Amino acid sequence: MYSRNDLSSTLFVVNSIELGGVETFFLRLVKANYMKYKARTNVLVMSRKRANKELEIEFENYANIFYLDELLSIDSKYLKQQPARLLSIFPLSERKVSNKLGFINMIHSIDEISLVLAERIRRTLKKINTEVVLTVGVYHSKLFAWGGKNELYAFNLPKYIFSQKIPKENIIFYNDNSVGVNESYFNVSFKKSPIIPIGVIDLNSNVFNNVSLPPRTKKIVSIGRLVDFKKYNFNTIHALSELEGECKCIEYHIYGHGPEVDKLIKEVENLGLSNRVFFHGNLEYSSFHRVVRDAWCFVGSGTALIEAGMHSIPCIVGVESHEKTSGFFRPELGVNYNEHNENIEYFHYADVIKALYHSNDKGWIEKGDSSREASKLFDISRTLDFFIKSGFSKSEISEINFPKYVVSSLIMFFLSRVNGFNNYKNRLDK
Repeated sequence: MYSRNDLSSTLFVVNSIELGGVETFFLRLVKANYMKYKARTNVLVMSRKRANKELEIEFENYANIFYLDELLSIDSKYLKQQPARLLSIFPLSERKVSNKLGFINMIHSIDEISLVLAERIRRTLKKINTEVVLTVGVYHSKLFAWGGKNELYAFNLPKYIFSQKIPKENIIFYNDNSVGVNESYFNVSFKKSPIIPIGVIDLNSNVFNNVSLPPRTKKIVSIGRLVDFKKYNFNTIHALSELEGECKCIEYHIYGHGPEVDKLIKEVENLGLSNRVFFHGNLEYSSFHRVVRDAWCFVGSGTALIEAGMHSIPCIVGVESHEKTSGFFRPELGVNYNEHNENIEYFHYADVIKALYHSNDKGWIEKGDSSREASKLFDISRTLDFFIKSGFSKSEISEINFPKYVVSSLIMFFLSRVNGFNNYKNRLDK
């Protein structure tokens, strides 16, 4: 078992520094660690592609930033803008890894690509007698539990490491539903794996307003990546179309970018809603609270929903990969708030929006207060204490054929560019 006094010897691996729920979660975590212990955390960025400069500068205030292209045995300026999956299969320089990361004793990965890379770094550091613990966070219920089981080696290897080789106490889930999804997919028990609410809110922060009255403009806001499993953008657009004759003054403002943006824009045009639905592109992190404070309602599914809720804005929960919503964000939804649950009643988006539209000021305030109470569960200080105080176990992973993984990854990379092999193309570009 390994324990630590702060996160100064921990390395978090991210695909890139762009505005997303996982990235901003790590930013809050490293900031909390710095503010409490005056210690800098360490972040390994796999790709510089699509880097958000503002977020990058904010990270540098609290963490040591390393880039994967600086750890490779090949030096080339062309590597700096390559996607994470491609960079992750290049050979590592033992000298560079040892010099830069020799003090690390724990590596936390966020997906299948970073998990294999973390294992490669662990093996490299072991050569200089540095023992490193691997942990992995399940930031989406189907992060590993997706696709067929007879695919290429590069597809299967991360699943094998995750389900068979990483000690279960080193696998961190953020809600109960994700545990069930993975147990069903892998036919493996994850009962020893911890379940903690993902840290989003600093309860001591003064950036959160407790709004007293609804704004005059009925503006619905969504902030997040536009990807296929986040159905709430599409569902909200169709809800506005259904309510065209009854709730004409509602606007919908979408912040974010992603592979679904063109499809969403076309849908808005086909429904004749271009004068009510507005696409703003990516939002700077520093502008988040300003945009949310002006909202009449927030619709989302990730950490942005939790942050918006702390402003006492009524929040409609976007259940991932689902056509309906569980309604307004409220404490009884708990950590499973954005996952499908058979014990929860679901509603059409149009019905929920219409109910809010016809609410008086008191009803609007009550829904906002409920969102705020629900958000308080996701306290960043609890997450920080967990990472520091948990006793993670050492792991040994021997049965890995890295040359085979490289060749298989290149085939997968090529197929993704040609025909979107297994929907993997969207992940490769992160």
